Amino acid sequence: MSFVVRLVPALLAGSILFGVEGQQKAWAAPAPGPVSRADVQADLFRGLADIFSRGMDTLTHRLNQEGYSARVYSTNQWPSAAQRIADQYSRGHKVIVVLVGHSLGGNAIFDAAYELDQRNVPIELLVSFDATNPRPVPKNVLHVVNFFQQNGFGKQVTPGPDFKGELTNLDLTAETGLSHTTIDKSPRLHAMVMRKIGDVIEKDLAKRIKAGKKKPAKKKISRLTPPHNDYHADSLAVYRPITSSSENLTTYRDICFLIPYGYDVRFWHLADIREHSTDVRFWG
Repeated sequence: MSFVVRLVPALLAGSILFGVEGQQKAWAAPAPGPVSRADVQADLFRGLADIFSRGMDTLTHRLNQEGYSARVYSTNQWPSAAQRIADQYSRGHKVIVVLVGHSLGGNAIFDAAYELDQRNVPIELLVSFDATNPRPVPKNVLHVVNFFQQNGFGKQVTPGPDFKGELTNLDLTAETGLSHTTIDKSPRLHAMVMRKIGDVIEKDLAKRIKAGKKKPAKKKISRLTPPHNDYHADSLAVYRPITSSSENLTTYRDICFLIPYGYDVRFWHLADIREHSTDVRFWG
């Protein structure tokens, strides 16, 4: 599911992703519950020569202050970051993976996502700031937020053929206070990223809780081979739960052979059943 939103008022972007809330609330991620913020591994990537993407450093610092585990890299360090994540995952340390990048660093997070897809590592969230040539989103990514401007640099992000997650392109062209070299430094956009990370933590927690709930075990019924019909043709096997006063009858041709464990089994004639019980259900 993808959509493009042209935002004229600055606060509209925040309301689309997270609802209309105060600027102060936007900085605080929702309470993650049993999934701690330390379970989130956020890797951030600067753009060309590390010169114009210092907003990634600011956001990294902010994430660490809030209790997340965040690191910042140069663009060309994405292979080592992807390798570290894959190694952790293979050792059973399955963190919630978040990748964020600006400009060429925005391109790098998609390269890293494809590498991790080859290792069967899921990515919870990708956030790109004015990525210049982003690849289509691979299938291992659950959520994508792309802040971009039609300024000659930024591009929309497109879904890959097997992508089934959530893709949001936010067109900030109308915001004249932003540019390719300043979009990564916007405190308001940083706040939106913080909120989105908190949001995906809650979703991940909900999935873990749902997956952890055990379905009630089905009652096992022993199916026995039908006995030879040594009885009269109108004889049937009756099984009755020990804890129940009713007698449930099931038939296999003339002879019943469904006999659950722990049940009192008797063989009666149909005439006896009709005479002694008024609460008998027949299945044929």
